[in-house]
Amino acid sequence: DFTNTTLSLREALALADGSDGADEIAFAADPFDSPATIHLTLGALTSSESVSIAGTGADRLTIDAQGLSRGFDFQRDIHVVLAGLTIREGATLGDNVDENNADHSGGAIRFAGFGDLTLRDVVVTSSRTSGAHAKGGGVFFDGSQLNVVDSQISDNTTSGEDALGGGLYVGGGSASIIRSSLTNNLTSGDRSSGGGLAAFGAEVSIEEGEIHGNFTSGVGAAGGGVHAHGSDLYLSSSAVFQNSTSGVGAGGGGVATNANTSLLVINSTVSTNQASGDSASGGGIAVGEGGVASFVNAT
Repeated sequence: DFTNTTLSLREALALADGSDGADEIAFAADPFDSPATIHLTLGALTSSESVSIAGTGADRLTIDAQGLSRGFDFQRDIHVVLAGLTIREGATLGDNVDENNADHSGGAIRFAGFGDLTLRDVVVTSSRTSGAHAKGGGVFFDGSQLNVVDSQISDNTTSGEDALGGGLYVGGGSASIIRSSLTNNLTSGDRSSGGGLAAFGAEVSIEEGEIHGNFTSGVGAAGGGVHAHGSDLYLSSSAVFQNSTSGVGAGGGGVATNANTSLLVINSTVSTNQASGDSASGGGIAVGEGGVASFVNAT
């Protein structure tokens, strides 16, 4: 109802949409210093204008979609910053008509525009997508520049034939992941890939990151931790460990790359990853035909 004393986040976004230029929405610190949760009941939060939302900290403010919708949905050429919050229990269910369709992608966050998305001190967790060609159980990004800083994407799932990116899907542009973790995410279904991260036609840089405990399963599954296809993937001062892929012809327990993909690993470790199943290959790293991989001070 837009009253001054009870302005909700949804109302604040609506007011921001009605103003010129980029807007910032900031939560005041709770006077009792206790965690707060916003339960979404009216669908995903969205904006048609550039906006920055500053929460009180990922351990202090939670956006809970309750399995009813995404947490956030952006489909414009805008610049969005989400900081200091947790997004949980986002969900989408349904088949995408083909690999280029994203109607049912991005469990917690869908960003499908030509703009930029920054996640800083953000936790994306316990979210899911399900259906053919499902992408991004936690986050779906198909834009210009994605920045993930001091954040965690964990315990998200994507399931269905040709499912991609249980934790994070990057379908274009560039992604910079700094001091962040992709953990315990799952992608399942025939030809599924990228338990933690799937990158298609993108440039992805991971610095001081951790990718661990992610899993893919199904016939032809690939990249328990990371799958890069037609992309440039750069790992620096990072650790990829305890990821796995399972299924007939599965490959790349830690990292899998395909043709026209360049992998550069510097000052990083890839360890205790596993590929299992008939004709499975590349417990640590599987480099597809035509791909290029380089290692500098890496184990």
